[in-house]
Amino acid sequence: SLHVTVYLIHPMFKLWMTLRTSLGRVVDIVFLTSYIFLFMASFVYITFICPYLQLPKFISVIIAVEQIRACLKTYSFIRENAYKVLYPWHKDDTSGPAVWYAGQMSPTVGSFSQYCYFFFCPTLLYRDHYPRNREIRWFR
Repeated sequence: SLHVTVYLIHPMFKLWMTLRTSLGRVVDIVFLTSYIFLFMASFVYITFICPYLQLPKFISVIIAVEQIRACLKTYSFIRENAYKVLYPWHKDDTSGPAVWYAGQMSPTVGSFSQYCYFFFCPTLLYRDHYPRNREIRWFR
């Protein structure tokens, strides 16, 4: 159930983005409530399923920590992309978030492949593009 909820976030976010233009503020409240309910339900599910399956405490802690990591990562994705939907801007804008992130952010919402890459890369902050060096410096 953990990965199902995580992979539902991106399609739900895209749906919120399209419905928001026509239905307004009501959609914001409905989707925020469903987002909160989704993760509360996943934590409740974990607290009941681990004792039911008679998992060792160590394994239960690992599952709970993984759930917390998933919540942090999806929150970061939504936080970074909701700003783009709520306050649209263009790449040529000199006062928008493009200036703050120095080219690491684009005016479009991240794709599903970017979201999947972010979910498995070792960082907690979502960016559309991560800075990379042209070559690997093995010895400094």
